[in-house]
Amino acid sequence: MGVGLLGEQHARAYQGYARSRLVGVYDRDQARARAVAERLGVRAFASLGDLASSEAELVSVATPDFAHREPAEELARGGKHILVEKPLATTSEHAAAIVAAARRANRLLSVNLGSRCNPSFVGAKESLAAGEIGRVVAAHVRHGDAISVATRMLGWASRSGPHWFLFPHSIDLVRWLTGVGRATTVYAVETRGVLAARGIDCADTLRAIVQFPGLALSLEVSWIIPDVWPHLIEFELTFDGSDGRLRVDRSRIGFELSSDVHKRHMYARPSTWEHFTVPDFYWGILRGTVDAALDGGPSPIVGEDAQHAVEIIEAMDRSARVGAAVDLTVAARL
Repeated sequence: MGVGLLGEQHARAYQGYARSRLVGVYDRDQARARAVAERLGVRAFASLGDLASSEAELVSVATPDFAHREPAEELARGGKHILVEKPLATTSEHAAAIVAAARRANRLLSVNLGSRCNPSFVGAKESLAAGEIGRVVAAHVRHGDAISVATRMLGWASRSGPHWFLFPHSIDLVRWLTGVGRATTVYAVETRGVLAARGIDCADTLRAIVQFPGLALSLEVSWIIPDVWPHLIEFELTFDGSDGRLRVDRSRIGFELSSDVHKRHMYARPSTWEHFTVPDFYWGILRGTVDAALDGGPSPIVGEDAQHAVEIIEAMDRSARVGAAVDLTVAARL
């Protein structure tokens, strides 16, 4: 459901996996749905209800960040397993409702946080588990997108923000890599104005400190990196341990190009700037969800993990608004 920026790539991933068969696509833009369906040789569903009552067993919800709850709930009522593109939702209320709907229907709920399948992070997890830097005490994430992501690639950026778009990956990776529990305190500050001047009402940048039991996490995100910068996406993750340091730099991934034709020095092919295509490893979560639906196992990423990431990012919004730290343990007790 939703065949825009990533939705068509979801469809192609199902079509390319030996254990799944793509039966159709749906989008509120029916012309778009029909065009994608024709390219893929499948059915274009006429409505969400049509999809929910169809023979489909597993449905990807790849609608914009803020528009996940309604389709997820209806699909759960229709007996579908659900894979939601990140973030699970943009409010903790919506995230909890999606988790509850899947639980009531006894259906799988997975969230497409495909960075867990990145070989770089799989290697990092093995290193941390082996104790190669000792006890992890602090982590830092630097995450960002070129400004064209907000201004040209997404038509709904003002209803999201850089932290909603990128931090679900950051937070999930830190929790998955370290096994740390639930966050206790969140403090954040943001800057605004650059995107607002272009008619996009959301944060330009955000800095946050998240306290977990035994681990301090600092995060920075930007949606105003200039397009002439060599990275469409920046991602660096550093862990400080009692006996060492581990760093993963995904900004520079072994590909480097200086092009007079495109007048840019870059670490990705120029086409990436025009249509954001994710690498094949990202679909490991999708394939794992197919396997779980067929074999009866658990989701590769459970909804509750993604739900807590939503709670943390929502607390960042609240902290930036009120200018004070937010105590997540208070909310947990209510």
